[in-house]
Amino acid sequence: MKRITFSISGVMGKQRPKAHIVKGHPVIYTPKETKAFENHVATEYMAQGGFKFDADLPLRIAIRVFQAIPKATSKAKRLKMLANDIRPTKKPDPDNIGKIVMDALNGVAYEDDRQVVEMNVTKFYGTEDQMEVTIREVTQ
Repeated sequence: MKRITFSISGVMGKQRPKAHIVKGHPVIYTPKETKAFENHVATEYMAQGGFKFDADLPLRIAIRVFQAIPKATSKAKRLKMLANDIRPTKKPDPDNIGKIVMDALNGVAYEDDRQVVEMNVTKFYGTEDQMEVTIREVTQ
């Protein structure tokens, strides 16, 4: 069973497409920050031993998100955050995190994100913003 785990510095959710009018016609585009983070995810995947799963395999993606504890947090609260007694409820939303990672790996880790049949995004506090992504084959 093939499986890979890799890390990404930073945390970001997929932003909504932007639109503006050019010569009377709407132009819709992906924000440059989103494109840059998707490139960062794909680059880290390949740099950390990434490979392309077969096109007919169902896949599971698990994303562990670690959001940096705010600097003004008390020592007692910080300890609770690091012990996972307090979990982050701030943005980005888990669905947007999953979307940016899946889109970034489209054509890189798998042929198309339609292969992903299970996805789990969990958020925790940590010392810095980072994500750990595991992709594996789903077996019966």
